[in-house]
Amino acid sequence: MTAQDIIDTALSLSAEDPQYYQNKDICIKWLNMVLAESMPAENRIRQRQGRQLLTEPVNISRLNDSVEMDLFLCRFCIPMGLAAYVYADKEEEYFYTVYRQRFLESLQKAAGAQEMRITDCYGPEVV
Repeated sequence: MTAQDIIDTALSLSAEDPQYYQNKDICIKWLNMVLAESMPAENRIRQRQGRQLLTEPVNISRLNDSVEMDLFLCRFCIPMGLAAYVYADKEEEYFYTVYRQRFLESLQKAAGAQEMRITDCYGPEVV
């Protein structure tokens, strides 16, 4: 999925026509911020799949750059995070808050629970 695809989806969520939106350059900066915020969720997904973890956030510089992250993150989560920034830029606090919350909740859902061993710190159970 390209940065252009993600930005167009986010602009559609924010009631903007992607064809006529003037600030696409700043959208790239916002997208990089959202990609950085999405890195822990991406790494949990990669860990579950047995793939190599990211050591630094995905960074894009052009609209036609490919975003090599989980498809659910790219199609659903990241556009909501970017839409929140577009609403903040339009000074629409209510919709900023709604989309920011949707972004954070969808990241949690995408990341899933992290499995780990639990150590019994108190020793065996005494009856």
